Amino acid sequence: MFDEVERRRADFGVVPVENSTEGAVNVTLDRLIDSDVVICGELRLDISQQLLSRAGSSRRFKRVLSHPQGWRSAARGSPSTCPTCPPRRVLSTALAAEMAAGDATIAAIASALAGELYGVPILRARVEDNPHNSTRFLVVGHHPSVPTGRDKTSILFRDAQ
Repeated sequence: MFDEVERRRADFGVVPVENSTEGAVNVTLDRLIDSDVVICGELRLDISQQLLSRAGSSRRFKRVLSHPQGWRSAARGSPSTCPTCPPRRVLSTALAAEMAAGDATIAAIASALAGELYGVPILRARVEDNPHNSTRFLVVGHHPSVPTGRDKTSILFRDAQ
């Protein structure tokens, strides 16, 4: 997302910065330090993971895919989704859902929206460990937002080494 905004192929991008159970998203913090984009806004979303697959049954898929964060948020539920399937990591939960759309032997741990976008049904809803999990996202772009009176300040420090 940073690359798209930096190259001006997108006016704004939305990037995760902090998860209520996992903490800071270090790759985002690192990119904020090294990038010329600015924070234009923020939003917080409740996170709910679903087990998605066209297989129709957990006995019929062979692989379960998700982003590492998706696996961590469903850590206790994932062995019961497919005890013989080792966790397979992909770049995003959306990519996992897209791959599951094209192959009925694949299941994905992803959002209900990803399942809807890629036409992959929910086999098991809410496989996340913490029903109160949320992620804070930053909106980044090239132009600062107009002050609203309810603004926040973010400060990043870089190790001088």
